[in-house]
Amino acid sequence: MNYELTSVVKETTDANEAIDSIREFTMQNDLHPQHAFHVSYLSLRLFDQLVEIHACGSEERKLLECAACLHDIGWTVSRQKHHKHSMHIILNTDFPELTQREKEIVANIARYHRKAVPLQKHREYAFLVAEDRQIVKKMSALLRIAEGLDWTRNASIRDVICYLIGNECVATLVTDGDSSEERAMAQKKKKLFRDVYGVDFRLIYSDEINGDLPDGDSCQSLFSEKAFISLK
Repeated sequence: MNYELTSVVKETTDANEAIDSIREFTMQNDLHPQHAFHVSYLSLRLFDQLVEIHACGSEERKLLECAACLHDIGWTVSRQKHHKHSMHIILNTDFPELTQREKEIVANIARYHRKAVPLQKHREYAFLVAEDRQIVKKMSALLRIAEGLDWTRNASIRDVICYLIGNECVATLVTDGDSSEERAMAQKKKKLFRDVYGVDFRLIYSDEINGDLPDGDSCQSLFSEKAFISLK
């Protein structure tokens, strides 16, 4: 028997079961489930294209997806401080497909989708071991940007395509309609990304690029000449 393959299949099955359970919970309880699912999609798009800088794998991807689906569940308590309500709801809900450790990580990632960044003085964050605190930082940095990119909850930003160019992550937005509020919120939410990954984050629009993106120095030249929005 190929035990390595068996282990991979089980890990994938367990992840799928956890995500299906979380999505069902979101559909039944979230006030705006389609927003949650779109933020989840955008979060995973960022994750899958930025492996080079976050160096995370399937486990962290699962935790990010779960947190993205649940990030606004706190609205069921109150819009005010809903990020904290989300954390407490996750911590106090039985999700059999998640271990206690996974639930604590998911709760913290969801908690940091807005407002304060992860800080040692925060009890639930400080309770995590150092390795898990790093996962929370990396994944919440992605979730913050993804949530900003669906700020008006109308999925006007259909997709995001990322390129790592020098010390920048340049993200091409595929839009459908006005996305000015999304751009403003992504601008506001990018600081944690820059602090965690050590690279800046820029947005550019798909209709500003003619043809495929070139590689290397020529790609850098293209973006310096084209109009773009710089998230500063």
